[in-house]
Amino acid sequence: MHHLCDLINKIGYECYLYPGFDNFEINMLNYKGVLPKFVSKLIRQPLRRFKTSSRFNTPVLKRFRGVLDLDELVVIYPEIVFGNPLGAKKIVRWLLHNPGFFSGKIYYGPNEIYFKYSNQYKDFNYLNSSTSKNNLYIFTYLKEYYNEMDWTTERSGVSYCIRKGHILSVPLNLNNAILIDGKKHSEISQIFKRVKYFISFDPHTAFSRFAALCGCISIVVPIEGVKEEDWEPDLEKRYGVSYGFDEIKIKQALSTAGELKRQMIKEENESVIAVGKFIEEVENFFEAKKSTNKLH
Repeated sequence: MHHLCDLINKIGYECYLYPGFDNFEINMLNYKGVLPKFVSKLIRQPLRRFKTSSRFNTPVLKRFRGVLDLDELVVIYPEIVFGNPLGAKKIVRWLLHNPGFFSGKIYYGPNEIYFKYSNQYKDFNYLNSSTSKNNLYIFTYLKEYYNEMDWTTERSGVSYCIRKGHILSVPLNLNNAILIDGKKHSEISQIFKRVKYFISFDPHTAFSRFAALCGCISIVVPIEGVKEEDWEPDLEKRYGVSYGFDEIKIKQALSTAGELKRQMIKEENESVIAVGKFIEEVENFFEAKKSTNKLH
């Protein structure tokens, strides 16, 4: 979300971050349990702790009512947001995962437009809303961290991540393996430059590719029943990464790792074009909705 905000500003539009907060479905049966949770989280997560990156142009709004025109304001929610907590009239939902995957609940409204991060996720349509045919895939290549500098010549050990995945049985011993979840990029990159293997239980994290950039044997734990071509349809986005522990696939990953840097630079450049097309489609969508409303 921070990267998207940055790219929209770079293109020449006006975009802000608004700090995310937990929102809940409240009814007569659960309000006594939900309200204390909401207040507790509000107290523990004050606005002053909202972190941004110096790499990105991401101004933060402390309030938007009375500051921005609500009739013209477009709010972009990630798919995990429940409902429309900001009361926006023009809503875009960016599907960074399948809706309802984490909570099991989906509460969206009518006349919204959805953009998938990639074809790995399903189309979703609801009450005069639609999924765009164009994905909103953006990528930033953190070359200051993930590069060929200071590689350890004699590698040993295993690192791994769980993130959005689940721990499954693998043929490598994880007892002394290093979990990278929650660590900073500077620390993760140094781990990647000295260990031999990186195992990802999250099938879609960019860390699999970052690990390959740093010389690791990077392996994604396969999803049961999902073929490699369905996991990632784009061959170029599979460079340097093995989908599974098969020796032939690992050799293929190592043979294409040299092309990975070029591919990632290409994707970073294409991200600006993708965001430009995204903005154009969003503007056209809500302009068409406005014309339809006038007819009624």
